[in-house]
Amino acid sequence: MMSRKIWRTVEARFEEVLCALALAVTASCILTQVVMRVIVSEAAPWAEEAAVYGMVLAIYMGASLGVRERAHLRVLLMVNALPHRLRVASIVLADVIWLAFLLVLLWQFAIFLELAFSRPYITPGLGVPKVWFQLFVPAGLGLMIVRMAQVYYRWLIRGDGELPL
Repeated sequence: MMSRKIWRTVEARFEEVLCALALAVTASCILTQVVMRVIVSEAAPWAEEAAVYGMVLAIYMGASLGVRERAHLRVLLMVNALPHRLRVASIVLADVIWLAFLLVLLWQFAIFLELAFSRPYITPGLGVPKVWFQLFVPAGLGLMIVRMAQVYYRWLIRGDGELPL
């Protein structure tokens, strides 16, 4: 019983927590860079890289959050003018195209990761293999696919709303 409640909380807040942490890391690293340059007249070599990777994580988790909340930009003016069945069909078609695009991105990124793991590049500032940070991208893409499936589950199985918006 308790584990189900914990799972629901994690499932409901996962992207939000990761976005907040990633943005906190980004802001802290940028603040560190500014303070170091003003006070010591030198830069922290790791801070810029950590800020970039924090921002990348925040972007992909935010995109996944947008899928979960159906908050991505959609131009619905023409769609809303259609009859109900065509409205649903056009929204589903758009999501199928989007899903296909995400799957192509994942496939291409898998090819890239195979190369990246075979020839690791060590980041100069942090001193760790860059491929570990590059895993943020397929993780975010995969989470978008999972969230899209959840939206359609809620719409088809549970009957939440008349359209999968």
